[in-house]
Amino acid sequence: MQATAPAEAVSTVSLYALVVGVAKFKDPAVNHLEWAAKDARDFAAALKRPSRLYRKVEVKLLTDEDADSGSILDGLTWLKRQVGQGDVGVVFLAGHGVSAPNSCHAGNAAGISFRGAQDYNRLINEIAGSANAVVLASSTGAELSMESDDWQQGAFTKALLEGLAGAADYTKDGVVTIDELNLYVKERVKELTGGLQHPVDLKPKEARNIAFAMVP
Repeated sequence: MQATAPAEAVSTVSLYALVVGVAKFKDPAVNHLEWAAKDARDFAAALKRPSRLYRKVEVKLLTDEDADSGSILDGLTWLKRQVGQGDVGVVFLAGHGVSAPNSCHAGNAAGISFRGAQDYNRLINEIAGSANAVVLASSTGAELSMESDDWQQGAFTKALLEGLAGAADYTKDGVVTIDELNLYVKERVKELTGGLQHPVDLKPKEARNIAFAMVP
């Protein structure tokens, strides 16, 4: 997930998001996931909740057969064009990080098996540019990202949505910041998975701790 707004400007900026979830794959060698597409739909719905933090919110949602390589690249191009100075841009990807039987290694998402993957990575780097870019992956590259029929979600998405709904508001000020969200998601995913899954984040030293969501 990427955020590109300084904290003092959040109340007047817009949020743009590309949200992708793929549970069903054309390649029979890649096992299907149960809840990745629902993860994307649930996250998109959470972003669309009314919030005084943003002047407007625009979400492009791609799931399953609509989330082919061309559509994702088009979505990234759209995001790059829409996000202006001080705006917030979000990229959410739910699916297999690498094409391997019975595994989903989110920390290796740079190797995601879309055609044109090099262009895909290049566009993400261009979107980040010199902005305040924060990346939060659901697990390390050596771990599996877990989902459950009990939750009807992936552990990462469940924790993320809980955090956005207010569980990550550690300071009880009605606002969830990126740092608060990262901390909550890391601890909650470990709890949900019995310590088998550990989200990781990448955040430049100069990246600011922006207010990302208001508690409903």
